[in-house]
Amino acid sequence: MIPEGLDRRPIRELVGELVKNNFNCVRLTYAIYMWTRHGNRIVNDTLNDLDLPEVVNGISKFNPSVLKMTHIEAFDAVVDEIGSQNVKVLFDNHVSEPKWCCDDDDENGFFHDRHFDPREWIHGLTLAAKHFHENHAVVAMSLRNELHGPRQNQRDWYKYMSKGALAIHETNPNVLVVISGLNYDTELQFLKKKPMNIDLGKKMVYETHLYSWSGIGTLKLKEIWTKQPLNRICGNSIEGLDERAGFLTTGENAVPLIFSEFGFDQSGSTIEDNRFLTCLQTYLVGRDLDWGLWAFHGGYYLREDKVHLDESFGVVDATWHSLRYTNFTHKFQLLQRKNQDPTSKHNFILLYILRI
Repeated sequence: MIPEGLDRRPIRELVGELVKNNFNCVRLTYAIYMWTRHGNRIVNDTLNDLDLPEVVNGISKFNPSVLKMTHIEAFDAVVDEIGSQNVKVLFDNHVSEPKWCCDDDDENGFFHDRHFDPREWIHGLTLAAKHFHENHAVVAMSLRNELHGPRQNQRDWYKYMSKGALAIHETNPNVLVVISGLNYDTELQFLKKKPMNIDLGKKMVYETHLYSWSGIGTLKLKEIWTKQPLNRICGNSIEGLDERAGFLTTGENAVPLIFSEFGFDQSGSTIEDNRFLTCLQTYLVGRDLDWGLWAFHGGYYLREDKVHLDESFGVVDATWHSLRYTNFTHKFQLLQRKNQDPTSKHNFILLYILRI
């Protein structure tokens, strides 16, 4: 319920690091309970209840005013600074119960799980949409990160995702509404037979995720990227991506799709990660898709009972001052530039060279 890194650097510098590394939007995560149950809780009280003196001391040094804020006020401060540096925000409901995500048995995964009451979820979305109604930095709100678990079914997906999308749209007509699929946001293929029949005024956007172990069109094994020829495994992965999500961007009823989460171990990029990333970058550039990388932060206040746990997938290292992967700028320069001009009248050809 508190954006990471406030115990490491001033908010202004944290956002400045995003800008310096050519990011123009933040997928900022939050928990439903932050709005429905803990909105008036003071940050300092929460950290003390969790016995995190290291975090309190760090925030006291770099962002002391945050300690006296409520959780929602702390989010306001972060969003305002992001907006002041001309960066946009995709507000992402990651979980209901504030905790690390995700496992099939975490009781946060699908509607009617212990911590996923549809009514409270819609209420939380509505409160968030209303709160940021006048904040122009917030340009999009996603419904839920990575639906998962044994309760998953298409009937409830259509029912509640439609209700959630309409609740955001009616409360804040200024934002895009981002809709995730099933099975950790890897499956949307059921929309081929039954499109979501709601009117959001051309603001409906879908999202999908992928990691080297996700198994889209492949086995769910990260090692498969080194056990089969790259062209074969990449071809299978792209075919699977198009089958499950990419199809949404084609045809008469095409809709926008954001590749809102992928990532790789940036502490020492492995052969598997390099091959996966090369394949995925080719796909993203070729389809001209917007994307989000997990993650920017160098670590966590508290994750799974561990204090200051390192995030090996983070763009910045544990100090929050340096790139974790020294080749990051070169690796992402193609993705971070404008490759297709929607106003151009000229045809063009892109040649991709797969490097392993």
